[in-house]
Amino acid sequence: MLDYALTHLHTSPGTTTIAELTRTTGLSPRRLSERFNQQVGISPKLYCRIQRFQQAVQQMHRGTDVRWAELALTCGYYDQSHFANDFRAFSGLSASDYSTTNRIWANHIPLD
Repeated sequence: MLDYALTHLHTSPGTTTIAELTRTTGLSPRRLSERFNQQVGISPKLYCRIQRFQQAVQQMHRGTDVRWAELALTCGYYDQSHFANDFRAFSGLSASDYSTTNRIWANHIPLD
């Protein structure tokens, strides 16, 4: 059951809800969260947030002009503000600062 949940969350992090997973797996929300925490180490909600963030970072590295509202919606964020808050929480930077930072590796930011 947890393999199904992980696969579903990985492929659709922005559109899968915990309620949907509990219906399809037959687990209560509490039991799903307990099993997820035991086997993955984080809650299903945090896992979804991380997956959305990673999807956004990958799209930002494609080298095209970024339209923030469009990127936010494509990655499953409710709106651009939701995206901006999550991006800052995970990276410590605004998305625009991150996108303009010169770096050797795509997912690394040089420290001064």
